[in-house]
Amino acid sequence: MKKFIMIVLIFGIISVFAKAPEEYTKAYELFNKKEYKASEKIFRDFIETNPEHFYAANCFYWLGMINLKQKDYMGALFDFEQVMTCSNEWKYSDAMIGVGSTYMKLKEYDKAKSTYERIKKLYPKDTKNVNESNKQLKIIEQKLSKTGR
Repeated sequence: MKKFIMIVLIFGIISVFAKAPEEYTKAYELFNKKEYKASEKIFRDFIETNPEHFYAANCFYWLGMINLKQKDYMGALFDFEQVMTCSNEWKYSDAMIGVGSTYMKLKEYDKAKSTYERIKKLYPKDTKNVNESNKQLKIIEQKLSKTGR
């Protein structure tokens, strides 16, 4: 009986990680087609219905990206920060890149700098985001040197 329960649990876990939920996939496809309003609605409905789901963090991340693209910077910050409230941590560094990008758009370079430095400290093995952080830190350095800071 214990083996049966263990097998059921393993297959359940594998199925969660193996394929994204249909609603998530649809919202992501709409995002890629720049149909942001429809994408946002599906992502928000998914989170409301499934707040503890493995893909909730991803939904918040893409909501942040939608807000960033639509220049709703406060909304972007809110949604990117919501990623960090989710139980699965694998999207955290991506969300922090989103926070840094949002601060760059707001010209809040000190906050962006702090965010990018935190990414490097907290996620040194995430080469994609560490490289992006280094790139953005160079841009910030140039912008701050022009203002005499």
